[in-house]
Amino acid sequence: MLKVESDRGMEVFRLYQPMIGAMDDVLAGYSGAGLDLIAGFLRRSSEAGERANDQLAQE
Repeated sequence: MLKVESDRGMEVFRLYQPMIGAMDDVLAGYSGAGLDLIAGFLRRSSEAGERANDQLAQE
């Protein structure tokens, strides 16, 4: 089993922090209802992609 260094998570967090901050700024401009709408769209889009992928895999 691969041993994960305890500070590795912090390194990854540090690398992604600029993007996390930028996304926080983007999302701050939306209401709760707007975020729910966006989340629903992303969820349904992901599900549609999974279904299409499954259909292709069966061909």
